[in-house]
This record gives sequence, C-alpha cells and structure tokens, in this order.
Amino acid sequence: MKKPYKHLTLDDRTLIQTQLQQGFKPAQIGDGLSGLGTALKGMAKQGITLKYDKIHKVLGEGNFVLVVSEGRFSGCHTSFYDLFRMESCKVAEHWDTIETIPPKEEWKNKNGKF
Repeated sequence: MKKPYKHLTLDDRTLIQTQLQQGFKPAQIGDGLSGLGTALKGMAKQGITLKYDKIHKVLGEGNFVLVVSEGRFSGCHTSFYDLFRMESCKVAEHWDTIETIPPKEEWKNKNGKF
C-alpha cells in the first residue's frame, strides 16, 4: 500500500518561496517571501508580535500538510492551525486560523485546545 504522504524537510525559505495567502489575510499579507516580509515589518512597527512556541502535530496526506501549534500573538496565548498545499516540495498555497486560548479557569471543559 502506498503511503498517502512523504517525509518533508521544511525550512522557511522553501515554505515561503511560493506561498500564496488565502482566507482572511490577503489584504494584510501579500504573495511570496517579499509579501510576508513586508507584513512582518509592518506588524513589528505597530508592536504586534508573532511567536510559535510549540508544535503539537504535523499531519500530511497527499499534497496537504497540517501543522497544529501554539504560541503568542500580540502577547496573547494563541493556537495556530496552518494548512499547506505542497507542490514540488514547496508551499503552493497556505490557509490558517488562529484563536486566542483563554486562561484555564475560563475553559468550558477540561479537554484543552490540543
């Protein structure tokens, strides 16, 4: 049986080289490495920070890879879900969602985010 995924070595240059932003962010982040660089510089000037602290899962099937992680966005504890469509071992498209993780005492259940 053929495996539905391949081991991928991911580094920032490969991931970002052909990245196309989809979903809610196209107005904020332009295409490619230059678009991402411009957006990150603009965020830094406004005091907005983005930091990934822990990767919980990396799931791949076919040409899709989902990365589930957590970190901080603008100082708030945040979950990050990034879905990549790969093409020739490079990112062809990217979708994401981020959500603030409330303090544990505000959780509706004990399951947590991950």
